[in-house]
Amino acid sequence: MFCKMCGRQIPDDSVFCNACGARVQSDSSNDAQNQNHYGYNPAPNPVPGTSSDDGVKVVSALAYLGILFFLPLVVYPQSSFGRFHANQGLVLLIAEIACGSVAGILKLMGSFPVIGWMFSLFGGLLYAATGICILVLMVLGIANAVGGKMQKLPVIGEFTLIR
Repeated sequence: MFCKMCGRQIPDDSVFCNACGARVQSDSSNDAQNQNHYGYNPAPNPVPGTSSDDGVKVVSALAYLGILFFLPLVVYPQSSFGRFHANQGLVLLIAEIACGSVAGILKLMGSFPVIGWMFSLFGGLLYAATGICILVLMVLGIANAVGGKMQKLPVIGEFTLIR
């Protein structure tokens, strides 16, 4: 059997694709099996023309909005697609906190006499530059998630904290 979303081969008895997390079977017997195995009963899609694949993409896109990185892990715990984007969102959040902390410390050092203005200036420039970079990476991550891609972010994408 092949996933309708990403085209990868999956075992015939699969309910979700191991690669992208898309639902591959949706008859009522499988829903009862999911309820027993995963502890919840997936609700049918209330809006015609949507699929659970869109839900994984939207929730994965939300992972790039700061502290919301954990949402794909909670909503779609069996989805490798969701875990990938949760990891990228967490790494982005850590990078944002680290760069903001360094810039803040430099701005605080601006109170030093004589050369303090250089620290303050450099801290402000660093804060602005990293803010723009974080925003660009955030937009790239959201675009990848909505597009159904598992593409690593530049610079920080190589770090894996969530497997």
